[in-house]
Amino acid sequence: MHFLKFFIKYLFQAKTRQGLLIMAMAGLFVSSFCLVLVQGVLTGLQGNRVERSKEIEGSYVIKLNGDGLELDQYLIDNKIKYSKEYELEGLVKNGNYITPVIIHGLASSVHVADFLKDNEIKSQLLMSAYVAQKAMIRPGDDVQIISPAHTDAFFGDLARYKTLEVSEFVDSKDPAIDEFHVWTDLRSVQSLIRKRDVNQIRIYQKLSTDQTVKILSFSNVKDIIRWESSHQNLVYALSLENNVILFLFSATVVLVGLSIVAGLSIFFNRLKQDFVSFWILGMSLQRIKKVGAINIGIVTISTLVFGNLLGLLSAYTLESFSPVIMPEMFVDRSLPVKITLYSFNFSFVFPVLLTILFTYIASTRFFNSKNDFLKTLRSIGR
Repeated sequence: MHFLKFFIKYLFQAKTRQGLLIMAMAGLFVSSFCLVLVQGVLTGLQGNRVERSKEIEGSYVIKLNGDGLELDQYLIDNKIKYSKEYELEGLVKNGNYITPVIIHGLASSVHVADFLKDNEIKSQLLMSAYVAQKAMIRPGDDVQIISPAHTDAFFGDLARYKTLEVSEFVDSKDPAIDEFHVWTDLRSVQSLIRKRDVNQIRIYQKLSTDQTVKILSFSNVKDIIRWESSHQNLVYALSLENNVILFLFSATVVLVGLSIVAGLSIFFNRLKQDFVSFWILGMSLQRIKKVGAINIGIVTISTLVFGNLLGLLSAYTLESFSPVIMPEMFVDRSLPVKITLYSFNFSFVFPVLLTILFTYIASTRFFNSKNDFLKTLRSIGR
């Protein structure tokens, strides 16, 4: 403890205090603070983006061949949240305007996406304002949904269509969904295709390995597609964004670590006479080296602890007051904060290990031989 007080007093209060080392500590503090703040908010935003998509599209999509009644019963018995639908590519026509869409015929099921819960979809068509704008559709208009894949030979292979009313517009908060997707009742789509089938079931929770194997064992199940498999580009983009941030801050920590090595070299050199006096009083060279490294390590680790704590406090404060800051055009007006073990390792554990390594290198270079202490001792008497 006495040595720690000695180091801190000399570092911050002495007339010959080490400015380079103080700036390195300040850089370490700022780096850890910024990394926690940016990484916490970034992880929260990315997590919300993924959760919004999974709430709409499901964590898994089970491709079916038939009605899936047996699988229905299994999902109900195991209390698994799911929705049943027939999905097909088609067209929406309003007068002389026509636009391609993906049509979802939804059955009455256990789970419905939040943005559809307050809407009645029987004999009606729900779409986003973006799709409506492309076909000049207004609420109350009667439009045709057309399936080019299903034709009537009696009418010369004319594509089948069904007329539905557009009651109101919906907003899924996901631009990729709002751009092309429309929703209606399953019976409307079955009437269009002339079959009482469903072609997929969406699962809105995580499945265990046993549940996945059991589902695949049903005869009418063709495949199970995980959300991550169908959104590989998005997963890669989010991962790349995360890794770039971590790389930039890690590079900053490395530069700060090199500054610590340079600062410690000058700092130890200015304390050389004090170390020589400890040596004369009977303290071994290894003991001096160990005490010096430990105390500098305590100072650097304390800097990282304070930086991380301030970053966490700032992140959660920002989360609390962000509705006042963020305008209504943002989907996440309240900035979410999510601290994971991965981000904690890069904001605290990695810098701690790096600073310990650089401190050890600086200490080893300085306390490598007794001859340096003997030269210093001889120079004092001259």
